Amino acid sequence: MLHGYAEYGGRYKQTATFFKEAGFDVYAIDHQGHGKSYGKHGLISSWQEMVDDAVEGFKHFKTEQSHINSWFLIGHSMGGGLAVLTATQIQEQLSGMLLSAPLIDQAISTPAFIISLGKIIGNLLPSLGIIPFDQSAQSREPDVIKAFLADSNNYKGKLRAGTGVQVLQMIEAIDTVPEKITLPVWIGHSSIDRLTSFDASKAFHSRLASADKTFRKYDGLFHEIMNEPERRIVLEEMHSWMKKRLHKLN
Repeated sequence: MLHGYAEYGGRYKQTATFFKEAGFDVYAIDHQGHGKSYGKHGLISSWQEMVDDAVEGFKHFKTEQSHINSWFLIGHSMGGGLAVLTATQIQEQLSGMLLSAPLIDQAISTPAFIISLGKIIGNLLPSLGIIPFDQSAQSREPDVIKAFLADSNNYKGKLRAGTGVQVLQMIEAIDTVPEKITLPVWIGHSSIDRLTSFDASKAFHSRLASADKTFRKYDGLFHEIMNEPERRIVLEEMHSWMKKRLHKLN
């Protein structure tokens, strides 16, 4: 599992427990600048390094658990974008990829002059916080927001300029790869997501080269579809999709 911006792998204990009870093992890493990983909290110095880390993490887990013959890659938000880029290197070893509200693009487009200014600031002062992160857009579940704010492993400061530059570059890279993705793909996205673009996810889905691809629209949910009051419905649909593809690699 690849987590999203400002959070960390350990935040998915509830989701991991669901899949564990369904018979799956679950593994996760903390991206650079997140959780207990390396780098300054909230600062991404290279999106490519995050992809490299994810590839190496997968290779490590696969070597350690050599008896497992079906692997799935799950990514949420920024982690969904990273999953796409990671899959271009390891898709032959996967039974499928599931993307939860993936960061294919931002929900609200950034004006060109702001992007240009941000790149200058990002190169000169990468650690500078420039844009507040709207935690209220994550979930309609008050306890989810409360837990996020109480956990010191989550980053709650403003988006750092250097991170913003790397995320924009990552979005550009993601736009070049859908025709290269051929493994089974499931995408779930809320139609009212205020953080990542529902329309971009839908367009990305249509461009995928995969013969086996599913797009699931969730009306009324917020960004974190696996942390919403309806999360059980979402997780059961993901589980059902995975179960049908479990033995593709046998």
